[in-house]
Amino acid sequence: MNAEANIQRVQKRGVIPKVVGLPLKTALMMLENAGFKDCNYRFVDTYAANDEIVEQYPIDGTLTENSTRVTLNVSKTSWVNYLPAVF
Repeated sequence: MNAEANIQRVQKRGVIPKVVGLPLKTALMMLENAGFKDCNYRFVDTYAANDEIVEQYPIDGTLTENSTRVTLNVSKTSWVNYLPAVF
């Protein structure tokens, strides 16, 4: 086996940045700049401001491969809160 084949098998690693408390667009940009392009996010109903990251996995400071999918929970107010009390 030659050295070139060994270089291709090595995966790049990076440290997950802390994005909890940041707006979604800023968090996605920070993760992309850190080398994590595969990001998945879902909206949850919390008391935090809209479009604010409330939880992330893997947690910040973790050294992991750049191919790892990062999952973000984003605060979003449900439209059900604006319906009258009858509903």
